[in-house]
Amino acid sequence: MRLGNEAVTVPMLEEALHILEETPNVASSIETNGQLAVAHLRMGHDDKALSYAIKVLDLAAGISPTVYSMDIGFAAVADVCFTFWERSLQYPDRKPDSNKYRSLSEKALKAVRAFENVFPIGRPVTPYYQGWYEWLTGRHDAAIRSWKKGLEAAKKIDMPYEEALMHYRLGICLPESDPSRPDHLAQARTIFEKMGAVHELKTLKIIS
Repeated sequence: MRLGNEAVTVPMLEEALHILEETPNVASSIETNGQLAVAHLRMGHDDKALSYAIKVLDLAAGISPTVYSMDIGFAAVADVCFTFWERSLQYPDRKPDSNKYRSLSEKALKAVRAFENVFPIGRPVTPYYQGWYEWLTGRHDAAIRSWKKGLEAAKKIDMPYEEALMHYRLGICLPESDPSRPDHLAQARTIFEKMGAVHELKTLKIIS
């Protein structure tokens, strides 16, 4: 997925879902459906992306995270929900959609928080989406504080991908007068390049 091979990823994940029909496992279902949601989002299949994201939220409702890898699914569905919410806010005539996507994003954020309460590796993840939530609700200073908190947590427990995400958000959302903006973007680019994170590098190229 991070290498940008979504079209190759989807059939593999769909095969995994078929296996899970024979040997059900909630944690694996959350991870697989979450990754399918992101893959379809990046391929422009919005309806499918939303469908898989909602399935993850339904699976996550009322359960306690039991496997550390479930964070992959929770973060994936949060990416999808927040992306849809952010897009809807760009168009005044899509207020009903905005309300729907905000509600889904809040459910996704709740799942991410629940994961952090069980597994320490969630500490850099929650601030990323909490900051995104604060930003979309107009609390920009709180968003910046959250991303800075997440950045420190990612560095502390050596999670470079999450560190790069935080650099990216700070780089695009800090005031233009802030001299650290270009440095954050440069650090994000360096980490993404080292990891071969194709989608993220394309996003950085668009805003550069």
